[in-house]
Amino acid sequence: MKTIIIFLLLSFSAIAQDAIWISGSIDAKLLVTDDDYGNNAPTFDTNIRVDLQGLDTKLGFLVIQAKFEYADINPRMLRYSAGVGFTFNGIKRLEVMPSANYGRIVRYERAFSSFEGTLDVNYVIAPKFKIGVILALTQRTDVKYKWGGNMLWRESMFISVGYKLK
Repeated sequence: MKTIIIFLLLSFSAIAQDAIWISGSIDAKLLVTDDDYGNNAPTFDTNIRVDLQGLDTKLGFLVIQAKFEYADINPRMLRYSAGVGFTFNGIKRLEVMPSANYGRIVRYERAFSSFEGTLDVNYVIAPKFKIGVILALTQRTDVKYKWGGNMLWRESMFISVGYKLK
């Protein structure tokens, strides 16, 4: 999976028409509330994401993403993923991007497949800086493996900051 993400980044960065952004985010929900699996607040769940922007239209632009997530839960969780989204930017300084990604969760000495859907709402503060909120719905196959039951989807709300590299 790491090889695929690196290949996508290098391939698309060569043709990224408009910009390359890097962003960091933290799960605000786990920072302030306990979860149902014994993780007490504050629990740190952070993401680093690279967004490659291209194919500008009047409505917005296409985004190819690579993301790494680290959650300081017991035991720790790592998630690597790649995805695609479309950013609508018709309102001055406001960007709204629905996206979907597929990745691997590494936990319990195993790797689990995982889908995720997100909705990013960003405010562009300056040409190279933006802040935002990311609502995520993640397929948590690692939790299903440990605790059993039906397919488990978890919602999260991340606070993010982004910086434009190109």
